[in-house]
Order: sequence, then structure tokens, then C-alpha cells
Amino acid sequence: MNVCQNPCKHGATCNDKVNDYRCTCAPGYKGKNCEIDINECLPNPCKHGATCNDKVNDYRCTCAPGYKGKNCEIDIDNCLLHQCKNGATCKDKVNGYVCICQIGYTGQHCDTDINECLPNPCKHGATCNDKVNDYSCTCAPGYKGKNCEIDIDECLPNPCKHGAICKDRVNGYRCMCAPGYKGKNCEKDINECLSNPCKHGATCNDKVNDYRCTCPPGYNGKNCEIGIINTEVIIVISCGSGFFLALVCGVVCFVIHRKCKKANITRNVEIGRNTDNRAALENRNVEMSRHISTERGGDHEYADINELEMSDFVASPSEQPALSDDDNSSESSNGIRLISDGYLNPYQALLPAPQHPENIHEESNENSDTLEENRTYTNLYEPLESNRREESHIYARCISEQSLEIKDEPI
Repeated sequence: MNVCQNPCKHGATCNDKVNDYRCTCAPGYKGKNCEIDINECLPNPCKHGATCNDKVNDYRCTCAPGYKGKNCEIDIDNCLLHQCKNGATCKDKVNGYVCICQIGYTGQHCDTDINECLPNPCKHGATCNDKVNDYSCTCAPGYKGKNCEIDIDECLPNPCKHGAICKDRVNGYRCMCAPGYKGKNCEKDINECLSNPCKHGATCNDKVNDYRCTCPPGYNGKNCEIGIINTEVIIVISCGSGFFLALVCGVVCFVIHRKCKKANITRNVEIGRNTDNRAALENRNVEMSRHISTERGGDHEYADINELEMSDFVASPSEQPALSDDDNSSESSNGIRLISDGYLNPYQALLPAPQHPENIHEESNENSDTLEENRTYTNLYEPLESNRREESHIYARCISEQSLEIKDEPI
């Protein structure tokens, strides 16, 4: 028996069976007769707190704000249409976003510039100028620094002159001038002569913090206020006169000294003349010797004297040093003796030559008369010999003095 009188609901298909049936339910239904609507919201497929609404063979999620999708699983990107300003970064949130502002800005959309001048960081009355994430201070004169907190030292470098002390002030300085100077920088030397302190027509010479008066004759003192007694003038004149007299005396002494030198030269010339006279006297003595020998009969021992020259008797001064003490006591080749002062004795020619010892005894008797005669002649010429020796000493002294005078003469 076909029992299918279509008991199946909701469009289900009834399939007859033996003493039974089976409903093939439409999607979304279940049960023997497909009478039950399947709840697709169990378990809830909707996310993020969305509300599930069951439907036939379906469901619908009512998403919470900020989500979307079949199951509201998608967070809506609210930054796609953000309104962040001034380079801010948008960060999405559920059903919204947030702007991450750049430094210096604030507000939901970072459209507000933060005023760094609030509160005013600038000091000493400076004006604050707001900037993006910054500020600048327009300092009052005399200050500097980020916040105008530094007082500018106008004394560096020191503008004050002549050793003045610089004292810093706000936007300025003050120079504590050394005595004698003035001006902003103590650059002006105070002229102490402006008040004309010098008296009696004196000239005033300005100095640093001082003055000097050049006084006219007859005055002295700081301001030439003191009259000088005339004795000072007399002293000056006396000193000048003394100097002049000393100069005159010096000139006179110089003239006398020159005359004395000339007199010494003249005396040396006279000494030379006396020397010539002495040589003439010796020549005369030789002539006398010749005469004496002739009167005695022209003996052989005196005959050779006529042939002797004065150069054989008188040794020149240049030859004198060569005569030693032994030479003074020796004999010449002609038997003529040399005296101690280096000159030949012209009168010794009148004496016979000395005999050797071996011949003395043989000729003693023979020459006894001759020796007696020689003693007579020797006594005759002793005064002449004394005069000759004195002249020789005078000559030698004159030669020495003349050499000293030549050395003293200026070149």
C-alpha cells in the first residue's frame, strides 16, 4: 500500500517504502518529515561578536562595526579613507583609526602644530618664535644663547685702551680709565696744559697725567713760579770762563812741548857738530904728532905715522860693539893700543910697540934711553888724552839721546 500521501514538509521528496517512507529534505531542513529548519547559526560562524541570523539552508552575520565578510572575519581598513595631516601615520582600529603625529603636531588628525613657546622658554624679555617641533628666541640686546640666558661679555676682547679696566654691562661696557685718560675707550690723553699752569711765559709740555713747564731764564719750579738768583748765571759764566782758560792753558802747553822737541833736535844737531869738531881735534893731534916726530929727527918708529889716516885711529860707532874687553886690552897690528871705550888712542902712536918677554932682556940696555924719552912724551900728552876721553863719552851719550828722540818723534 502506498502510504505516501506526501507527509514530507518544505518541499521534501517522499520516497515510499514497505510499510514506510522516507523524506528527502530540501537543503536547510531535517527531520522525518523535513519539518525542522536546520539552524546554520549553530555553531555560530560569525566572528568578532557578529550576530548570526539563521536562514533556510543559510545564515547571515550581522557584523560589528569595523568588520565585514560572510562571517565578519575581515577588519575593515579605516585608514583607507583617513584624514591624518602633516605627515602623520594612520593606524587602523576596529571601526576606526588613529593618526600617529609627527613631532611638533597634535590632534586626532595631527592637524594642530604644538606651540613650543608655551610656556615661554626665552629669558630676559626675549621673544619666542614657534616652529615645528622647535622654537627660536629673539634675544634682547646684550644676550645670547638658545633661551637668551647668556649675558654677552662686551669686554672680550677688551676695547679699553692704555691699561684701562673694562667692566661688562648689559649690552654695553664701561672703561675705568687710568689717570690721565678719558673717552669711551680711554683713548684720549687728557691735556693737563689746557688750564695753562705754567707761569711767566713758560712753555707747557703735556704728559700722561702730568705736565712739564719749560721755564724761561731766571725761573724754576713746577710751574716756573720761583725766581732764580742771578748768582746762578754768574756761576754758569764762571764755569764757562774756567773752561776757556783751561783750553788756553792746554794750547800753551802743547806749543811749549813742540818747542821743547825742536830744541832737543837742535841740541842733537849741536852735539853732532861737536862730534865733528872732536874729529877735527884728533886730526890736529895727529898733525902735532907728525910734527913732533919730525923734530925728533924722523926716527923709524915715528916715520909710519905720516901714512896713518884718522880712520886707523878712531873706530866707528857701528864697530864698537864688536870690541870685547879682551880687544880693548889687545894691540893692533901696528902696535897701537885700544882704550876701554872702543876708540883708538892717537897719542899712543908716540909710544914704542911693546916687546915680547924673550926680547926684553936683550934690548934692555939698548933701549933704556929710548924708554926714558917715551915717558917724557907720554907725560906731555896726558892732558890731551884726558880731553879726548871726555869728548868720546859725550859723543856716545849724544848718540844714545838722539836715537831716543828719533823713536819719540811721531810718524
